Amino acid sequence: MLKINLTALPQVLTNLSKQAEVYAPLKKAGAVNFERWDEEKSLGQLELRHVLTAKSAKSVFFPQVENLMDFTTQGKQLELKAEPLPEQDTVIFGVRGC
Repeated sequence: MLKINLTALPQVLTNLSKQAEVYAPLKKAGAVNFERWDEEKSLGQLELRHVLTAKSAKSVFFPQVENLMDFTTQGKQLELKAEPLPEQDTVIFGVRGC
């Protein structure tokens, strides 16, 4: 098992965020939620000791609102345009079992 020193964790998340979209439990306004990791904005907000987050990690994968396609009409013509899938990988750090 690989162990990471807690003081080195922000640097590890920053390095991961160069390769993928990283979400981690961040404390903002008294609540802990999975938010996108940004080295400048997230430093000091990482919260790993919190047992429960206000929203579950699945909210990252299944947003409440998602645009699947756009359409335009011209008279009786209908044109559908599918929304492109995200190209970047996603990492959710700090997920705990129920």
